Amino acid sequence: MGRYTLQRLISTIPVLIVVSIVTFTLIRVLPGDVAVTRLGENANPENVAKLREIMGLDRPIVVQYFDWGGDLLRGEPGRSLNSDLPVGDQLLKRLPITIELTIFSLILSIIIGIPLGVISATKRNTPLDHSVRVLAVLGQAIPNFWLAILLLLFLSIQFQWVPPFTYRSIFEAPIYNLKQFILPVIVSGYALSAITMRLTRSSLLEVLGQDYILTAKANGLTNLQIMNHQALRNALIPIITIVGTQLGALIGGSIIVEQIFSLPGVGRLTLQAIADRDYTQLQFNVLFLASVVVFTNLIVDLSYGFIDPRIRFSRS
Repeated sequence: MGRYTLQRLISTIPVLIVVSIVTFTLIRVLPGDVAVTRLGENANPENVAKLREIMGLDRPIVVQYFDWGGDLLRGEPGRSLNSDLPVGDQLLKRLPITIELTIFSLILSIIIGIPLGVISATKRNTPLDHSVRVLAVLGQAIPNFWLAILLLLFLSIQFQWVPPFTYRSIFEAPIYNLKQFILPVIVSGYALSAITMRLTRSSLLEVLGQDYILTAKANGLTNLQIMNHQALRNALIPIITIVGTQLGALIGGSIIVEQIFSLPGVGRLTLQAIADRDYTQLQFNVLFLASVVVFTNLIVDLSYGFIDPRIRFSRS
């Protein structure tokens, strides 16, 4: 297992290098210029050229990439081209907000998705099953931004209530913080819970059709005993896979949710970096998010052996 983990960690290096190259290149072919953004559209071309030279943007892109990569390896990801603040500090300042949104959304999706998926599978082809499946399809079909705007409009018109839009930490003001996060968590968690519902149902139905389940029933075990000790555990692997995969999607998808609900997290910081053409901040944010996705997938892979002892990791 240790050797497998080491091999997987080493294999992530080329992935992150490719991500950094693609991100670094694509950011610089976007329309717009950070120097023009800072000085204004009517800025003198000489001043724009001088500012580009000061920021190092006049050098060949290959030279810029290797300079940035060298700084990154030394633990110095650079300073924001817009605010001149360290990009690492900026990201770390916003990270707890995105982590809170992601964790609460993930918990909500598991609390809703797995029980409803189990109920749907055990009550197959009943009205309850059909209702759960409709709920799951709607969750996958409705865009996050549309659901967020709809909830805001409905609550503000019908109940004259909207969540607070000034962020305060959960440690500073727990009730205020929960009021602020309740709608973003519902919006983010509903989509993931819909996927979890459908996958739990299909995975559990497949397990319930296996011969050893029929044997357990013939031996007199109750449905609850079969579900708790055999069926659900064997159905968990694909569920964990999709939940781990969607964890990265939750973090990436936080851009829209954080913008709509004015949460100053990593997603909103990334969106602001795009608007400001802040290359340094944007490429560091994207590389960080890519790293989270890669290492999340690694953790998911390693968890298989703990869930199902029959799984063994190859040494090759």
